[in-house]
Amino acid sequence: MNTTATRFTLLLVFTFGCTLAKAQNISADTVTWNSTRAVGEVNNDQIVYNCQFITRAAQSIDWIQKNGARVNHYTVTGVEGSWPDVTFDGQVVYQVTLATYSGEITFSKSSGQTTVHLNISASGLPGMNYMFYIASVKGGQ
Repeated sequence: MNTTATRFTLLLVFTFGCTLAKAQNISADTVTWNSTRAVGEVNNDQIVYNCQFITRAAQSIDWIQKNGARVNHYTVTGVEGSWPDVTFDGQVVYQVTLATYSGEITFSKSSGQTTVHLNISASGLPGMNYMFYIASVKGGQ
């Protein structure tokens, strides 16, 4: 094989290998989701709201608010769907609990827009129902 072909092959392997290595699988990896705004699903109120969600595979989700001064640590009790690469469209719904609170946290991406839908209540009463718009997604912590 000539050197030009060898270099081209190595370039392709390196390029695609690096791309695959960066793919974040929400079901297997720790992923940080950064939000800058939210919408109340009940009354459609738009608010500037900086927070983070950290998913730890199918184990737990932390909702970090007020620059870390407030952290809600949800235990994952069930998962619907799989999303092997969060850079592409997809969705995963987590059933979660935190003390007397329970509900769903849905992570999704459609047409380039990533969102987190938080729908949590206590003892069956209406609770938090917000859609968070994700500005960036990062693997690891």
